[in-house]
Amino acid sequence: MSTTSPSALIDRTRELVARRRRRRVALATAAALPVAALVLVLLDASAALPTWARALVLLLLLLSLAGVTLLLVALWRWLRPDDQHARRLAEHALADDHRHLSTALELAAMPGPLAAQAAGQFAAGLDATRLEAGLPAVRARRALLVAAIALFLSAGIHLIWPTVLPAVLPRLYDPFGDHPPWSRTALTLVDPPARVRPPATPRLVVRTTGPQPKELILHAEDAAGTPVARVALLAIGGDQWAANLGPLTAEHVTTLVSPLRLWVEGAGTRTYYHALAIDPVPSLTGGELTHISPAYARVPAAVVKLAALPPVIHTLPGSRVTVQVSANRPLRTVELFRDGRSEHRATAATVTLDDPAVGTWTLVLEAEDGIRSEPLPLMSITRRVDQPPTVRFEQPQSDGVATPDMHIPLVIHAQDDLGLTRLTRYRLRNDQRETEGRDDLGGTGDTWRGRLSTTGMKPGDAIRIGAVVADTQPPVGQVSAPAERVIHIISHGDYNALVMEQIDQHALEQKYAELLGRIAELEQQLTDTKQSAPSPERSAKLEALAERAAELSQQVAALRRPEPLFAIEPHLQDELERHLKALEQHARAAKEGAPSEATPQAAERMRQELAAMTAAAEAEALRDHLRDLAAAQRQTADELADLARHGIRNDADRARLREASRRQQEMEQALKEWHEAAQDVAKRLEGSRPQDAEKLHQLADQVAQCEAERLVAQAGRAGRAGRAGEAHGDAEEAARRLAAVAGSSGQGQGQGQQPGWCPGQGYAQCQSQLQGLAKRGYSASSGSSGGGATGARGGGMIVRRGGRSTPNGAPMQLFGPEVLSALGGATSGQQRSGAPNDAAAAGDADQARAATAYATGTRTTTAGVGATFSPGEQVLIEDYFRRLEGDALAPVPPLTPPPPLTPTTPAVERGNTSP
Repeated sequence: MSTTSPSALIDRTRELVARRRRRRVALATAAALPVAALVLVLLDASAALPTWARALVLLLLLLSLAGVTLLLVALWRWLRPDDQHARRLAEHALADDHRHLSTALELAAMPGPLAAQAAGQFAAGLDATRLEAGLPAVRARRALLVAAIALFLSAGIHLIWPTVLPAVLPRLYDPFGDHPPWSRTALTLVDPPARVRPPATPRLVVRTTGPQPKELILHAEDAAGTPVARVALLAIGGDQWAANLGPLTAEHVTTLVSPLRLWVEGAGTRTYYHALAIDPVPSLTGGELTHISPAYARVPAAVVKLAALPPVIHTLPGSRVTVQVSANRPLRTVELFRDGRSEHRATAATVTLDDPAVGTWTLVLEAEDGIRSEPLPLMSITRRVDQPPTVRFEQPQSDGVATPDMHIPLVIHAQDDLGLTRLTRYRLRNDQRETEGRDDLGGTGDTWRGRLSTTGMKPGDAIRIGAVVADTQPPVGQVSAPAERVIHIISHGDYNALVMEQIDQHALEQKYAELLGRIAELEQQLTDTKQSAPSPERSAKLEALAERAAELSQQVAALRRPEPLFAIEPHLQDELERHLKALEQHARAAKEGAPSEATPQAAERMRQELAAMTAAAEAEALRDHLRDLAAAQRQTADELADLARHGIRNDADRARLREASRRQQEMEQALKEWHEAAQDVAKRLEGSRPQDAEKLHQLADQVAQCEAERLVAQAGRAGRAGRAGEAHGDAEEAARRLAAVAGSSGQGQGQGQQPGWCPGQGYAQCQSQLQGLAKRGYSASSGSSGGGATGARGGGMIVRRGGRSTPNGAPMQLFGPEVLSALGGATSGQQRSGAPNDAAAAGDADQARAATAYATGTRTTTAGVGATFSPGEQVLIEDYFRRLEGDALAPVPPLTPPPPLTPTTPAVERGNTSP
C-alpha cells in the first residue's frame, strides 16, 4: 500500500478529474459536428434552403465559436474542481467511508507536532494507488459510434449522389455566393454571350443533365435587382433548351447601363448567374436650348430645358441658338437635322447655330462605339415678325379746350415688342408747324413727360400735338402711326359757360369752403394765442399767424380772374382780402403789446351767407320746378283725355296708354322727391331766412294735402290695367290740383337780403346764376314726363355731366383756372390740369408756373422753331402734313437710325419693361 500526503492526494485528484472531463467535452463535440453537418446537408439537398436560412445558419456557426468560449469559461470550475469537491471525489474513489482523508487534512492544518503525527497516522491508512481506478471513467465508444455513423451516412450519400456534397457544402459556408441548389437535374449555360448590342437579339442555350425538367424559365434583372424579363425556354432537342431575349431590344433597353444578370430556373435548381453587358443606345438625359436675339432686339436671352415635348422658338434674323446636350453615355458626335436633312455635325456636346432656318429640328446621338440613336425631337423654329411700335397719349386722355396762359400736362407712352430708339414730337398751330422735338428712348416701353403752354395764344386757335416713335429694326427702324391730340383755345367767357355745364348750385359754396375753413381756423388760433401770457413763444406764434394771414391773402388774390365765374366773386374776394388784412394787422398789433381788442370774426358769417344764397336759389328753383311738374301733368292728362274720348282702337293707342302710365309712375316719384327736397331746403333756410322757410314749408304742405301724388299713382295703375277713362279722371284731378298749388306758390323774400359787402346788382346776378343751375338740375330728366330724381345734396339736384364732345363722340377735356373737383362738378377723366401763370387756384398750394413752349419735367430737350432734322425725319413730318391735306396713300418712310446712347444723354423718366 502506497501512502502520500493528504494535500498531494488532493492535487492528484483534481488533475485526474480535469483531464477526464476535457476528454468528455472533446468527444461530445466530435460526435455533434458530423451529425449537424449531415442534417444541414440533407435539409438543403431536399428543400433547397433559401439564402436567408443559409445565412442564418452561417451566423449561428460563427456565433457558436463565441458560445464555446463562454461555455468553457462557465465550465472552468467544473473542469477544475476546488479542494472540497476534489476531497469528496478522492474519498469516494478510495472508499474512505470513515473520512480519514478529511480528518488528516484537518489535523495537518493544525499547529504542533502532535497534530502532524496524528495526520500522518490517518494518511497512512489510505491507499493512493486505488485513486485513478476509483474515479469515474470516460466512455468514448458512444461518441465515436455516433460520429462513425454520421460519417458512414455521409460517405453513403456521396457514393449514391456524388454531386450532393460538392453542391450543398459551399452553399452552407458561403450563403451569398453563386451556388445553385442541388437537384438531380443539373442546368448549364452553353456559351452564353457576354455582350450584346441592340438591335441584335441575344440567344441563350441551356444543357440539362439528369432527369428532364417540365419547364425552364429564363430570368433577367438589372443591377438594382429590378426584374427586366422573364422568358420560358423551349426544348430544341436532346438535352438542350433555348430562348431569345426579345424584350431587351425595346426602347427601355436604352436606359440599361450596368450589365444584366441572367439565370435559368427549373427542376428545383438553377444555372450559375451570368452577366450580360448591354451596349445601350445613346439617349438624352438632359440639356438646354439658349436663344440669343440679335443686338437690336432689346430682349433677354431665353433658356429652355429640353423635355419630352420639343419647344417652339420664335427667332429673328440674326438670332443664335445654342444646343447643349447630355447623354447616358459618352458621345462621339452630335448631328442636327432640319426637316430630315442634315444641317450640322459636331464632335462636342454643345452646338451653336447662327441664324437657324425655320423648320422642325431633330438630333442624332452617336456613342464612342458607333451606336447611333434614332432621330430625337429637339425644337421647332418659326420666324418672329417684328411688330411696328405704338405710341399713345396718356395725358391728355382726349382732345380738349383750354384758356390762354395754361400749362397742359403731356404724358406720351411708347411701346414696342423688341425695343425703342427715338420719339419725335411736333406741334401745329392752326395747321402751321411751330415746334418739333426729338428724344431718345430705351427698353421696350418708355414714357415721356412734359407740359404744353398756351401762353401767347388767342381764343379760336387750334393746337394739334402729335408724336411718332421708331423701333430698333435695322437698318433704320419701323415708324409707328402718329398719336395726336387737338387743344382748342377758348375765351374765358366760353370757358365759364363750359364750366357752368359741369357744376351744380353748390359750386360757389364749395369753391370757397376750404379757404373759409382755413380763415376760421386762423381766427380761432389768433383768439387763443392772445389769451396766453406774454412770452417769446407767444410773440413767435403771433408772427407766424400774421404770416399765415398774408399767405391766405395771396391765395385770395390768386382767385381773381378777368371774367369771374360768378358775378359776386370779385366782391367776395375784396371782402376776404380786407378781413385777412385786418387779421394780419391785429396779430402784429397783439405782438407789439397794443391794447387787446376782439379778434375780427367773419369767416363763419360769410360761409353762412353763401349757404343762405344757395338755399334761396334752390327754393326759387323748387317753385319753378313745381310749375314744370304741373305743366307736365296737364300734358299727360290731355293725352289721357284724348285716349278716353276716342277709345283704345289699335296697338298704337295701347302704346300711348302705356307711355302715359309710365309718365304717371315717374310723376309719382318726382312729387315724392320734390316734397323731400322742399323740406330739406326749408330747414336750411330757417336760420338765415325764416320767412322764406315758412313759405316753403307751407307750399310743401299744400302739395302733400292736395293728394296729387295719390291721384297720379291711381292714374298710373289704371292706365297699366287698360282703363283709359279711369286713368284720365285721376290724372285730370291731379293736374287741376297741382296747377292751383303751383299758381299760388309766389316768390321768396330773398332778393333784398343780400350781404352788406355785396352790391344789389351783383347779388341779383349771382342769385340768377345759382337759380339757373338749380333749375337745370331739377328739369334735366323731366323733358318728356315731368318726373325727375333727386341727388344726394339738399336740393335734389341732377347735374348734367360731360360738357362738350369731340366729333367722334369722345368727351373733351377742359383745361382752365377752375378746380372742378373743388366746385363739386368734376367727372371721371376731367380735372384741373394746369394753373394760370400768375397765381394758384383756391385750395391749391402749387406755386405759379411760367409758360413755355414745352416745359418738361425730367426731359430738358425743347425744340424751337425751325429745328434741324435728319432727311428721313423731315420727310416723315412733311408726309404727315400731306396726309392731313387728304393724301391718304402717301408712303411713310422710316426714320434714320439714331445715334448711340452716350453717358451724357439726359436722364429719362421711364416706365420700361425689362430689356
